[in-house]
Amino acid sequence: MSDTESSSDRWKDSEELSSSEVEENEQDELRKQNEKTTIKQLQADHSKLVEDASYYILDIKWWNRWKSHVCYDWKSSFPQKKPHSIINDNLLNTDGSLKRGKSERYDYIIVSEPVWEKLIEWYGGGPAIVRKCVKSGRNHLSVEVRLLNFNLVRSTNADELIPCQMSKTARTQDIMDKVLETWPDLTPKNIRLWDFSGGSRLKHLKDMTEDLDSHQIMRGQKILVEERKKNGKWPTDRFYRRNFQPTSRNSYYSSPTLPGQTGLCNLGNTCFMNSSLQCLSSVAPLTDFFLSGRYRTDINPQNPLSMNGELAEDYYELVKELWSSQTSVVEPRQFKYTLGKFAPQFSGYDQHDSQELLAFLLDGLHEDLNRITDKPFTEKLESDGRPDEIVAAESWDRHKLRNDSIIVDNFQGQLKSTVKCPDCDRVSTTFDPFMYLSIPLVREGLSSLTITYHPLDSSQEPIRYGITMDKHVPIQSLREEIAQIAGIDKPNNLVIMDVYQHRFTKRFTDRFSVSDISNDDIIHAYDLGEPDDESVLIRIINRKSDSVISKKDLFGAPLLLRVDKKCTYRQLYANVIEALTPYLKKPVSKEIELQEGNVPVVQSATHQSAHNRPYYYASRKIVPDKEPPKYGAIFNLIPLDNYAYPKRGSFYNDDQPLDLRENDQIGLNWITDYRLKFYDESVAKKAKSHESCKEIDGNGEDRNLTLDKCLSLFTQEEQLGVNDTWYCSACSEHKQAFKKFDLYKLPDQLIIHLKRFSYDGMWRDKLDDVVQFPLEGLDLSNHLVGPSDGEVIYDLHAISNHYGGLGGGHYTAYTKHRTTGEWLSCDDSSVSPESDSRLVSSAAYVLFYKKKSLEYSSFQEPEELEISNEETYSSSGESSEESSDETHWNNNAMYHDQYYDEFLVPDV
Repeated sequence: MSDTESSSDRWKDSEELSSSEVEENEQDELRKQNEKTTIKQLQADHSKLVEDASYYILDIKWWNRWKSHVCYDWKSSFPQKKPHSIINDNLLNTDGSLKRGKSERYDYIIVSEPVWEKLIEWYGGGPAIVRKCVKSGRNHLSVEVRLLNFNLVRSTNADELIPCQMSKTARTQDIMDKVLETWPDLTPKNIRLWDFSGGSRLKHLKDMTEDLDSHQIMRGQKILVEERKKNGKWPTDRFYRRNFQPTSRNSYYSSPTLPGQTGLCNLGNTCFMNSSLQCLSSVAPLTDFFLSGRYRTDINPQNPLSMNGELAEDYYELVKELWSSQTSVVEPRQFKYTLGKFAPQFSGYDQHDSQELLAFLLDGLHEDLNRITDKPFTEKLESDGRPDEIVAAESWDRHKLRNDSIIVDNFQGQLKSTVKCPDCDRVSTTFDPFMYLSIPLVREGLSSLTITYHPLDSSQEPIRYGITMDKHVPIQSLREEIAQIAGIDKPNNLVIMDVYQHRFTKRFTDRFSVSDISNDDIIHAYDLGEPDDESVLIRIINRKSDSVISKKDLFGAPLLLRVDKKCTYRQLYANVIEALTPYLKKPVSKEIELQEGNVPVVQSATHQSAHNRPYYYASRKIVPDKEPPKYGAIFNLIPLDNYAYPKRGSFYNDDQPLDLRENDQIGLNWITDYRLKFYDESVAKKAKSHESCKEIDGNGEDRNLTLDKCLSLFTQEEQLGVNDTWYCSACSEHKQAFKKFDLYKLPDQLIIHLKRFSYDGMWRDKLDDVVQFPLEGLDLSNHLVGPSDGEVIYDLHAISNHYGGLGGGHYTAYTKHRTTGEWLSCDDSSVSPESDSRLVSSAAYVLFYKKKSLEYSSFQEPEELEISNEETYSSSGESSEESSDETHWNNNAMYHDQYYDEFLVPDV
C-alpha cells in the first residue's frame, strides 16, 4: 500500500464492515437491555418467599458475569463479555447434594423459578438445583438449600447402606415408601423404622405423618429398617450388640473421659455452635447453676419472650453430658433441634457466626430464666444534667424491673452513651445495659486504602500511598486526599481505577463513594493533566504477540493515557513509549522506522483463533487485496474491545489520524524478544511505598494491635454517618451527631467480641490481624468511667476461634479447665491439651474473661447421669407394648463409622 493512497480507499472495506457491525452492536445492546429489564421485573414480582414454591440455586460467579455483561447495576463500569452457559456443577457433590462450605452470597444465589427459566432460555446449561421453600420454627419461611442425607440399613444386613436424600419436611411415610421401593420383598406389617446410632435403637419412628424435622433426624445418620423374625418377634438389644459391633474408633468416642474434657460432634457445619457451647460451658457459675438443678425454679413459661423453658432444659441436658465422665463425645442433636425451632436461621446446615449464636443463646437463656413474671412498662432515662451516678443507678434499677436472671447477674454490664449535636449545645446522656462488648479492630466508618499513584511526569516511577478516611465520602474526597499527600494542585486531574489481572475493571467516577472500594480492589490513581475537547482518555494493555486470543496472556501494568483524538500511529506510539519509561530496563527510541534498518521490521502474523478462523493481530478479518501493515517497533498497537480481545479494523503506520474515542482500549502486542529485553515486570509488580503505607501494610508500630487499643477505639468519639443520623430535639431535625461510649459498670463475666467481619453493601471483609490480649491481669481501669467497686482486673478462661475466609471457615475453642488449670483445644469431637503460647493468634474471635477475684472451685462431678428408656426389653427377646411406641434419646450410644468419617473433616 502506497503512502499516497487516499484514506477513504484505505478504509473502504473497514467502513463496509463497520456499518454491519454497528447494526449488530445495536441489536446486542437491545438484547442486554431486554434481559436486564426482564430479570429485574421478575425479581421484583417474586421477592417474597412462597411456601412449597420451587427455587433454584445459581453459581454466583456466573451470576456476577451476567450482571456485568448487561450492566445490571450502576456499579458496573466496564461491560463484560457475554457469559457462556450456566455451570452449576462445581456446587454439587457426585450424589447431587450441595458441597460443604458452599454459602449463599459467596458461592451461590437463590433465584425464583421464573428467573431461572428465563436464564436457561437465554443461556442454557445447568444442572438445575431445585429446592423448596419450607416453613420451620415459628412459621419462618426459608429455602431448604441443604437436604437431609441419611442412610437406610436393614437389621438383617448391617453392611449394606442405602443413601437417601429428603427434605426435612418429608414424612415418615416417605421413608417407608423409599424402603418398600428399595426392597420389594418387605411389607409394612413386618418392618419398623428406628432412629439408629452405633448399634442402639434410639427412637421408634412410628407416626407416619410426623416430619423428619420433628423426629430430629440429622444429616449423615442411619435409619434402621427392623425386620420381624420368622417367629414373629422383634430383634433384641443383644442381637444388635452382636451384629452391629462398633469399631474401635466408635469405642474411643464412647470411652470415659474427665469431666469438662468432652467433645461435641459436628452435625454438619455446626462447628460455630460447638465453639460457643464449649466456651459458655467453661463459665463455672453458670454451669454450676444448671447442674445443681437451681435453674428449674427460675424457668418462666409465662414470659412471652421465652422459649417455654425448652432452651434452658436442653442446655442443662447438654452441659450435664459435657461435665460427665461417661463419654468423650456428645452428639448435641436435641439442642440443635430446639435451637432451630426457636431460631430458624440456625435450623439448616449452613455455616453461621459463633458470636451470633452466642448472642441468641444468652438472650434465650435469659428470657427462659427471667425471674420477672410481670414486666412493667419503663421509659428510657436521660441525664438532663443530673449526676452520672444517680442516672446510672436509676437506669439499672429500671432495667432490673424487667430483666432479672442468672444471665443478668453474671454477664450484663452498663455503658454510658453520650450524643452531642454538631450545631447546638444539646447533649444526650443515657446508660444502657450490655451483654458483651463488640469492639472494632480498626476505626469504624473508615476505609484504609493502598493507592498506587502514577505522576503526570512519566519519568517518575509510580509510588504507593496509604490513606485512611471516612468510607461514606464521595470519590472526589479521595482524589483530594491523594492530591494532598502527592503534592499536586489539581485533584480533578486524577482518575481512579481498579486493576485486576493486568487490565482495568472499574473506573471510580463521582457517582461512587469510598465505601464502594472493596479490600480486594487494587486501586491506581493516574494524573492525566487537564482534559480538553481535543483529547481522549485511552486504556493501554500489554499483550504477548505470540499468544492466541486469551486474557491469560496479558502481563505487566496497564496504562492510562490522555492523548489527542486525532493523533497518528507514530504519535501514539511515541506517547506510549514515554508512558512506559518507568517500566523499561533501557531507553527505547520513540521513532518508528518505515524501512528495515537497525530495528527489525515487525510484521503482524496470521494465527488461528479459538474458533479456528485466521486473523491478523490488527484485524479479525483478512482483506485479501491488502498487505498486512509493516513497521519497525518493539510492539504493535492494536485496537481491543472492552473484554481485551482484538477488534475488527487496523491501525496503520502512516500520518493519518486514528480517530480515537474516549475509553478506547489499545493493546501493545510485544515482540517476545523485545518484551524480555526491555520490559521490567518487577516494577509493575511492586511500586515503591511511601511511609504512609506502613500503618496499613502492618509494618509500622501503630498497626500492632492490642486489646487495649481496640478498647480505646471502642470508647473513642466518632461522628455518625449520613445514613445513621440522630434526631436533635433542640434543632428539630436529624443530625450527624458525635457519639461516644464509655464503660460504666462491668460484669463478673466479660465477653469481648473482636469485630473481624465488616459488612458494607455487597462487600464482606475479614480482618486477620493478630490482636495481642493478656491471658491474665486485663486491667480495665483506664476505660472505666463509673465506680470500680474494687475490681477491674480480669483473667481469660475461653476463646472462640475462627479460621479461614468469608462465608465458611472453621470454628474451634480454647477453654481453661477449672480444676486442672490446663488449657484445652476443643475442635468439635476432639479435645486435647493446648500450649499457652498458641492462644494469641489471628483466629481469636470472641474472648471470655472473668473477674480475677472470682476463684472457681474444683469441679465436683454430679451424680451419674440418668439415662431413661421408656422401652425395656425382656431377655427372651420380646418387648412390652410400650416398647414399640417410644424410646428416649440414649445419649451414651456408640457413634457409627460413616457419621464420623464424614464430619471429622474441618469445615471449609
